Amino acid sequence: MMSPQSDPRPADSARQAGAVLLLQGGFLVYAGMALLRLEPSPTPPLPTLLALYGAAAFLLGLNALTQSRFPSVIARALARAASWLDTREDRALLLLQAPLLSLIAWLAAGDGLLMPSPWLAVSAWGLALASLLLGGLEFRRVLPVRMERKEALILGAILLFALLTRIWQLGQIPWVLAGDEASMGLSAVELIEGTWNNVFGVSWFSFPALYFTLPALSIRAFGQTVFGLRLPSVVAGVLTVGATYLYARNTFGRRAAILGAGYLAAFHFHIHFSRIGLNNIWDGIFFATVGAALWRAWTTDRRAAYLIAGVALGLGLYFYTSTRALVVMSGIWWLIAALRQPAEVRKRIRNLSLMVFAGVVVVLPLGLFYLSHPDHFAAPLRRVAVLGPWLENEIVITGLPAWRILLDQFKTSALAFTSVDLRHWYAIDHPMLFPLAASLFFLGLLRSLTRILDPRYLWLLLWLTAAIAAGALSESTPAAQRYVLVAPCIALLVALPLDEAAERLLSPWPERRRVVHAGLAVLLAALIWTDLSFYFGDYTPSRRFSDRNTEVAQRLAESLQGSEAGQRVYFVGAPRMGFYSISTLPYLAPDVEGLDLDEDQLVELEESPPETAIFVFLPEHLETLEQIRERFPRGHLREVFGKDAELLFITYELRNF
Repeated sequence: MMSPQSDPRPADSARQAGAVLLLQGGFLVYAGMALLRLEPSPTPPLPTLLALYGAAAFLLGLNALTQSRFPSVIARALARAASWLDTREDRALLLLQAPLLSLIAWLAAGDGLLMPSPWLAVSAWGLALASLLLGGLEFRRVLPVRMERKEALILGAILLFALLTRIWQLGQIPWVLAGDEASMGLSAVELIEGTWNNVFGVSWFSFPALYFTLPALSIRAFGQTVFGLRLPSVVAGVLTVGATYLYARNTFGRRAAILGAGYLAAFHFHIHFSRIGLNNIWDGIFFATVGAALWRAWTTDRRAAYLIAGVALGLGLYFYTSTRALVVMSGIWWLIAALRQPAEVRKRIRNLSLMVFAGVVVVLPLGLFYLSHPDHFAAPLRRVAVLGPWLENEIVITGLPAWRILLDQFKTSALAFTSVDLRHWYAIDHPMLFPLAASLFFLGLLRSLTRILDPRYLWLLLWLTAAIAAGALSESTPAAQRYVLVAPCIALLVALPLDEAAERLLSPWPERRRVVHAGLAVLLAALIWTDLSFYFGDYTPSRRFSDRNTEVAQRLAESLQGSEAGQRVYFVGAPRMGFYSISTLPYLAPDVEGLDLDEDQLVELEESPPETAIFVFLPEHLETLEQIRERFPRGHLREVFGKDAELLFITYELRNF
């Protein structure tokens, strides 16, 4: 219940609520009128209803400000809403108006590439989030833990270490810009250039478009470079380490938080994906934040914890597809809590409703877009799902029943942490964890299974299960990029046995604290050294993050950087690759005009010889190279070799012909 200090007198309460209604009503009138002027007008009755409702709210607010009271019917309704929400009337109004603001954002955004009213869409959605936070949070109680200066310094050191391991030589490690990274970069460039701006729809590969604002901001600041594209992933990686610390500190204590976040800061797997310009690195922030908020909600029943969980759930859905698992995980977590302690959950129904309400408000514009375009909702899953043609094909190839193939998929996915080599975006000829970390992970997993009904460990196990399912139900198991969401959980499962061992040792020998903590420091240092020496000393020099065509695109793009705008490049590489088949080239060499040379263009060149041009030939097209040299004998020839000293391509450059 509210404290006496936070419960204003009736007249003051009416004026505060009136001020909120006045501002909200004015904005709703403006939004309704603006929506009516759009071409085409979105769902015509809605803008009119919004404007009428806004006018009524404005008049009620004005009356409350001048008369210090509401009409009795309105006053009773407001009082009931505030009582049910256990808050003040002005805050109740802020919460109740949030979905209307989010609806306005959807109406103003439309479902095309360009929003009919970008300013209205973005501002309405921002106001919806602000209404949730201002209406539901008591800001003095938001932080889940209070830190002493020493602990804050330790956390700062961990975050600085995480930043250094992720940003050092970011443009060179990994050594090539992958095609999917560059495709995301090109989509961000299109946002900068105004080709599209609907951040409440989808962009490249049907991924939610809001994410692309992050690389767009970075590219605008640092240029169309590898560093500019990858920097948001560095930020996400560091923030994930911080979120993991706060999650562990809130649920398992300070020592577990230091060990878990310290290991995650150096975890080779997480470092790698913190250096790649993809959207899946953001997953860990949302999983850790929701986990921390749910535990805080369970132990304190404070509204702020539920609200933060709801907002994080909604925001997560604007990023990588695997964050959808958070909705299922949260539901299972609360269902198990309800089965074990139904009376406790019943007491929390009001705040649980607020959590769901907040999540719906945040994701409403994207959710309504998906309702109109269900194909975009399903596309990221359909591309890689094993249920469907892939499974049917495997049944034919192997002769095994479907259940057996799926069982093998889950087995392989579960062993990716300790026994089966990772594939695709991080093919390292090794499982995710090295022997010491794998042993600790196994102990942490066993201990968690023995405490499965403890909500803290239940969340870790649900988290791990979600990652295993994501890997198993996707092709190419275990594809490394589908386990990024679980990296913080893995780090904590590695840390928890160390934390518990220290606790057991310190219980009979508290005077040995320094010795025990020194031992923990040595073990943590061994874990850190193993991972860092592998990633920067073994994996990075081996240049395994690539295929031959991507290497061609990278080296050619580097050689073309600095070319004059409009420089024409004739590329001879079919059928293996074309100039635009890998987005690395157009992203890193945006001023170049690439043309895939064919027979018709050869004839055109003979009829109209260019003054300047660059010809690029893959090694299997040397005959075409000789034809061009015979026709244009005064060019400059250059051979470019790859990491294994094999010929990548040959350039033949004409100048002032």
